[in-house]
Amino acid sequence: LFTLIPLAEEILFRGLLQGWLLEKSWFSKTSAGVSRANWLSSFTFAAAHVWQHALLLAPGYLAVSLVLGHFRERYRGIAVPVLLHGYYNLGLLLVSN
Repeated sequence: LFTLIPLAEEILFRGLLQGWLLEKSWFSKTSAGVSRANWLSSFTFAAAHVWQHALLLAPGYLAVSLVLGHFRERYRGIAVPVLLHGYYNLGLLLVSN
């Protein structure tokens, strides 16, 4: 939970999807201070979690994903988002027990 899931999700959503979208000029532009690539990859990330969690939690997943996407763009890679995602999951695990 702390390492493998964040690594896999960050490779997929921030590394592959967001990275690919950032190469497209339309998606590299910002809306509300956030790249369109980040918006789309974050909506996709939130939607991917709806099957496993209540729809009510989707806005929270969207917000977390937007933050992770910001750090993906700021540091031009996925190392920081992977670490943040892992610590976020660890925090959720500690709070839920």
